[in-house]
Amino acid sequence: MNWCFAVVNNKLAEVYFKKNNSGTTFIGHAYVKKGDFDKRERKMIETDITKYRFSYYRNKYRDQLTGKVFYREDMDRVDFNESSN
Repeated sequence: MNWCFAVVNNKLAEVYFKKNNSGTTFIGHAYVKKGDFDKRERKMIETDITKYRFSYYRNKYRDQLTGKVFYREDMDRVDFNESSN
């Protein structure tokens, strides 16, 4: 499982996703506050939010920069113990 900071529905969020040969599948997101992070993490936030902006509605993430649509994985099939090698 991978993650990054992103803007989702105009709010700062941590986004969790999987990348494989068939593409990117989103697992979910959690809204966060910028003030909860230290200086190094805030720099990561500034870098990530320029690259990742999404809108989320009905299990679909739409990249606002490219227009691509990604689907959220069914939570019954997510293996949280999976190693991200």
